[in-house]
Amino acid sequence: PHIMEIDIFGGEPLLNPQLTMYCDFLRELFPDSIIFIVTNGIKLCSLHQSVLQCIKKNHIRLSITYYPVFDANIEQAMQLCQKMEIPFVILQKRVNFLNLYDFSGTQNAEEVFHLCKRRLSIIAMRENKLASCYTPFSFCYAEKVFQIGYKEDGIIDILSEELSPREIITRFMQPMDCCRFCHCDKTKWYQINSQKTIVNDWSK
Repeated sequence: PHIMEIDIFGGEPLLNPQLTMYCDFLRELFPDSIIFIVTNGIKLCSLHQSVLQCIKKNHIRLSITYYPVFDANIEQAMQLCQKMEIPFVILQKRVNFLNLYDFSGTQNAEEVFHLCKRRLSIIAMRENKLASCYTPFSFCYAEKVFQIGYKEDGIIDILSEELSPREIITRFMQPMDCCRFCHCDKTKWYQINSQKTIVNDWSK
């Protein structure tokens, strides 16, 4: 009952064929929590009616990230939510994005960790694993593609027999290897030809 908010992320969660199952399951487990689906909204108006009804039935809200590409669809999406009586928020239009990662790995992990605004306010979960932020779940792919020297840590297997609540809290209070790759510069939002995308476009 002390979990106030649960956010369903993707990729794009509206593309997940099992979304209704997740909505039913989460509401059953957490009857008093606020549940958001975090989406770019582009697929919202093409959702099957049964998916919209499931979202409504489970009192799930939509958190719509407003990118410039959404300009042509935003009014239609808002009208749909109002018609279906699905609560929603549309975040401020994104004209910048955070260039979060420095793949050189030279940031001070301790300093980054203790200055992190999300520390202790967000717990990320994927399958049966927990972490104190989302990054450990994605950096395995960065390591595989770019060989940046990342060593996976900070991920807790909740099925481990040795695990206790105290152990979880203790580990959440420690910097992770991914912290040395984090920083927060703002970069102007624009679309890029994916064939020309290289790691230096995102990590300068």
